[in-house]
This record gives sequence, C-alpha cells and structure tokens, in this order.
Amino acid sequence: MEIEQEFSTSDFNFFLQPPDCSVSLQQFEEFAVSRLKLLRILERISLTTTAKDTKDWKEKIDQEISQAGLTEFQYLVKTCTDHDMYRQSQNFDHISHYILRLAFCRTEELRRWFVNQEIEFLRYKFMSSGDGKLAKKILDAHFQDTVTLVGEKDKSMLAQDLADTYFYLNKSDTTDGDVYEVPFTQCLDLVRTRRVLLKNGKAYIFHTQLLTIVCSEFRRLLSKDLTATSKMMPIVDEDERLAQIINDFDKRHTGSSYAPKGGTVTDVVTVEKLEHTQGSFPLCVKSLYDHVKKEHHLRHHGRLQLGLFFKGVGVPLEEATRFWRTHFTKKQGVDDNRFDKQYLYNIRHMYGQEGKRANYTPYSCMKIIMTSVSPGESHGCPFRHSDGVSLRVKLAEANIPATGVKEIMELVEKHHYQIACQRYFEWTHNKATVEGGVNHPNQYYGDSLKAISGSFKIKTEVTKVPTQRVNVYLKKELKEEDVTMELDKCDDNDEIYAALDDSVDITDMVPEH
Repeated sequence: MEIEQEFSTSDFNFFLQPPDCSVSLQQFEEFAVSRLKLLRILERISLTTTAKDTKDWKEKIDQEISQAGLTEFQYLVKTCTDHDMYRQSQNFDHISHYILRLAFCRTEELRRWFVNQEIEFLRYKFMSSGDGKLAKKILDAHFQDTVTLVGEKDKSMLAQDLADTYFYLNKSDTTDGDVYEVPFTQCLDLVRTRRVLLKNGKAYIFHTQLLTIVCSEFRRLLSKDLTATSKMMPIVDEDERLAQIINDFDKRHTGSSYAPKGGTVTDVVTVEKLEHTQGSFPLCVKSLYDHVKKEHHLRHHGRLQLGLFFKGVGVPLEEATRFWRTHFTKKQGVDDNRFDKQYLYNIRHMYGQEGKRANYTPYSCMKIIMTSVSPGESHGCPFRHSDGVSLRVKLAEANIPATGVKEIMELVEKHHYQIACQRYFEWTHNKATVEGGVNHPNQYYGDSLKAISGSFKIKTEVTKVPTQRVNVYLKKELKEEDVTMELDKCDDNDEIYAALDDSVDITDMVPEH
C-alpha cells in the first residue's frame, strides 16, 4: 500500500481531505472491520458508563481496545517515539474513517450513528493525548477566524458575569483560565445546557470547554460530507467488489464466528447435554428450544437460527438429527419417512453436507435483531420482536425480580436490545457480567457456563444506563426474501478476491471539501 500523504504528529486529523492511495480488497475490508470494532467498543462503553470523558471511561476503552487487538489505534493515542509506526497509525485512522463513510452514509440513522461514535473517538483522542494544549493547536489551525482569545482587560470586565454563569466552577477558573469569544452557533451544546455566557450575540467560554467547540464543528463537517457521499453511492455500487463488502456493513458481526474449523467438532455436545445446560441458553435460543419441545415443530427461519446455534456450541450432525427427529416425529402425521423427506436435507445443509457444502456460521445478535419476523414465527430477538406482555412473562418465568424486569423493559423501550440481554444475563447469573457486552448467542452460552462454574468475573455494582436511542438498530429490517436462501450465501469472500482484481483506488470515492 503506497501512501502519498503524511500527517504531522502535532496536528489533529480533521479528515478534511480524502486519502490519496490504493489498497487491496483485503486491506479495504480489514481496515473497515477494525474501525467498526473500535466504534462499537466506544458505543457500548459510553452507553454503560454514567460519566463520559472520565478516567474510568478512558481506562475501560483502553482495556477493550487492547483485548480486541486494535494495535493501530493504540499507537495513535499513545506516546510513540517510532515516527514510522505513528505515521502508519495515522494513515490507518485516515483510510479506515473514509471507508466507513461509504458504509454508513446511506440513511439518516446510519449517518447519525457513525457521527456520534466518531465524536466519541475524538473525545477519546483528546483524553489520551495528555496534552492540555491540543485543543488550542486545533483552534489555531481551523478556527482562527471565529474563535478569539479574550484579553486580560476585557476578561476582567466580564469577570462578574462569568462568575454568575459558571457558579459551579471554582473562582480560580474564572480568573486564571483563558476565556474565548466565539459565535454562539458554534457552541449550541453549551447554550442548550446553559453552561455559557451569552452577550451581544457572542458566547464566552473557558479553555476547558474548547473540546465542545471542536466536536461541534467536527460534527457539522462530517454530517455535511456524509450527505454528499450518499449521493455518490450509485457510482460506488457499480463496483461489485465494494458492494459485496460495504452493503449492510452495519450488521457485520465483528466477533468470533463460532464456526467449527473445517466443519468438524472437537468437543461433542449431545442432546442430553443440551437439556442439562438449557439454563445457559440466551432468551432467543431458550424461546426456540421451548417452542420445539412444546409444539414439536419449528418453521424454517427458526430451524436455521436454532440449528446453527447448536452447530456452534458443538452439536455434531448426528446429534442434531437425533434432536430434530425426536421432537418432530412426536407431531401427528410426521413419521421417520416424512421427516427424512421434508427436514433431513435442510439439517444436513446447515452442516455443509449438502448444496455447495459451505461451513455456515451461527447468527450474531445484530443479524437476529435486524431480521424480520412474520406472524406465527418464533425466531428473532425476544427483546426486539416480542410484545411487551409476552416479554414480561418470559422475564418472570426466569425468576427476574420486579426491579430487574422494570430495568430491562426500560432498555427495550429505548431500543438497547443487546444491553437488555446483558442485564438479563446479570439478573439470571447472580450479577456475573458479560465482559465486552453480549454480541452473539454462542458467546452468551459460553459465558453462562463459565459463570455457573465460578470462573467468571462478578459484577460489583449495577451501572445505570443512559437512555439515548441506538439509532443503528432502527434501520430497515431484512426482507423475508433476503433470509429465505441464507444457507446458499457464503460469508467467505475468498472466491470474490480470487475472481476479481485485488486492488481498488479509493481516492475518487469520497467528495472533497
């Protein structure tokens, strides 16, 4: 990969110019997936931490970035004496940002989510820089015409008004700290929360509030550019190589696929073990499992969701066939012969023994949440697709107290479905928490077994979750026809890379300022 530009280590990248370089398709996807992992970490921690921009908030992000192996972003925010390594990190940051613009510019909800998480990353960069003058450097580079340092004489004349406005600050902040004059339109967040002095159409802020100005301008520029990029997407979609990667990228699962390597299973899980460990099933799996036991039948999409979960936890084809045969033949009119003709092919297909013999993977939380569920079907996410009464019944059956039910229902109402599932885990596992949040039903199952065995971290306190809506979950659901033939789609892009040119120039895919 040849990069023609270089960024100064003393400047902050405001993403004003698109990258001028070529990357391979494999790098294109790797860059995008890495940044998506980062933004999801920022979203989850910001939602589950009561106070952002704090030392605790930053340390949690540091820990998860390290655990996720996102070394490129670690070098970006840490003191680095290796100039080449720092330059590579800046290039990675710049390119990955613009690639995700292509993936998250299509709808207003996606654009809003992307902008919000990029703002969180900007805040994290500031806290990690350890340079209290970084905001001033940015002002000198980007806000010379709009932000003015107030002189000592003028500041003394404003001292009483500033003290009255910032009554919650120490007096030393109003007398010793620098004060800046800015157009009030550049600090609307401060105006809305009444944390700024307004006088003669100007706003007066302290140096500690400069980050708000920077974030506001960054939000404006990024929102404008995303809208412009969305108008160019028909051109980008003409390149099938990119369309295969960026279409529905917001639903991409970034964790483990939970697929048995080579289509084989090393730790065999029997039907009897499934029954014994059903208490560790996430609510989506338990709902399907209970439905099969009660009705002795499950419609197509439910069989896919439950069957691939079984495959991911280690149930071999023989045991899976025994499970489905045992329950389905209990239904009137279904004998072994009809079962073999009507259902056996589908089961073998899931395990890669029929069709194109692909190693299909279990559904992630995001895929389950975004799937449409028609009346009479049992698949999907209970927190997303069940009505309030049915969900409350399921929570009560899990012996969750009224306090827990109320907390979970509030999260559901605000569309925090995965966090609601995490709270369900905590209430049913004696406050043991899921490190990194719930992202996959098979992850939930594995963590539950660890919690029951005692080899899991115990949560010391319940964190109050803010009630901001997670707009990415409100995107248009998958159409029914999109999931009908899911077993004929392979997540592996190796065939695409082998058949098409393996490099793409991203210079002309984003609008310039």
